[in-house]
Amino acid sequence: MKKTKLLSLFTLVITMMFVASKDDYLSALPAQPFALSKVNVGNLITKSQVLEDAQVKGLLKKGINELSGDSRILLREVLENPDKTGLDFSRDVYFVMENFEQQIGLILFAVKDVDALKNMIKTLLADSEFNSNLTLASVEDINTIEDRKGNAVAAFDASKFVIAIAEKSNADALEYMKADNKESTRSDKLNDFISSESDVSVFIDYEQIMRFVINSIPEMTEFNIEDFKDASLSMALNFEPGRVVANAHYQGFGKFNKIYDK
Repeated sequence: MKKTKLLSLFTLVITMMFVASKDDYLSALPAQPFALSKVNVGNLITKSQVLEDAQVKGLLKKGINELSGDSRILLREVLENPDKTGLDFSRDVYFVMENFEQQIGLILFAVKDVDALKNMIKTLLADSEFNSNLTLASVEDINTIEDRKGNAVAAFDASKFVIAIAEKSNADALEYMKADNKESTRSDKLNDFISSESDVSVFIDYEQIMRFVINSIPEMTEFNIEDFKDASLSMALNFEPGRVVANAHYQGFGKFNKIYDK
């Protein structure tokens, strides 16, 4: 009996470690983003067979051949084997706008091989064709790509690669690398979206939009932001032979409908 309990406990621990490792890159996602889009690049490449198209391959090879040195060699290898990037394209790539007003967000990739990713970035940054003002640095177990001002425009570790987006302020990819239990504060509808499977999907939180609208347009002050607190839209696209299947799901618009009907 004791051996059986120990074996069950060991199995549970190993399973939890595997699941945590597999989804660890998702810890970079903000708890309350304005909008998320996720793309299963692996699915799209497989379904479209774009890398098998002679014309596409010809154009890519032509562009690569115009480069010189190590970058050309590396990108030739990547074209034949995308795993050379160190990124895991079987996992969704996320495009995230965290804040509607401040226009900050990120692009998030899962990492399969951090050494391969680091080698690719080093090679590209050393090539003047690709880079003029970026440098590779590290902070503990996190690697950063910094601009001339020392801002971390991108960062990566063994599980995730983050590119920061900042229209009105300095980029700070390190902020998204911190694990601070963001998952525990996400709404159920957002967690459902993250766990859903599709080729391309989009999630929009209408609360941030309406907060901006109500604060910016005098005529909208009669609206109460609380009426939009749970309002969201999620959409999914799946590409199937000969057709595209689209789904859209609205949530929390009941109060808005009542206001609109007045």
